[in-house]
Amino acid sequence: MIRIAKFLFAVGLGVFLHARFSAESKALPSDRRSKSSIEEVKAGRAEQKNAKRPKGIFESPEPPPRKEVVFHLEEGQVLNENQVYIKTPEGKAQLERNLGWLIDLCDNYALKQRQLAEKGVNATATGSR
Repeated sequence: MIRIAKFLFAVGLGVFLHARFSAESKALPSDRRSKSSIEEVKAGRAEQKNAKRPKGIFESPEPPPRKEVVFHLEEGQVLNENQVYIKTPEGKAQLERNLGWLIDLCDNYALKQRQLAEKGVNATATGSR
């Protein structure tokens, strides 16, 4: 136990001495520092920190407005800028984007059912979801 304590003390002393007497100190001598240079360094560090930080929910750019898919057009009806007709390629793509979560859920369910059927397990008897 005493050997471990001596070893830890030696390592701590070595780290302290290395940090204290390293070849070049990153800080400027205290007589040459000015208030403006310190503020510039702090501002630069803040920018570097913010550049590394991932963007949060509130900092992200606003997503484009979600378009509404119109399934049936009345005669003479004009679409708003946030509406798209289902029979156009853009409308089909927008519908898939709007219902993407449902499509993924159905695909996963179908894949699980197929895997169970290949194994010879009765899918309805297992109660799988």
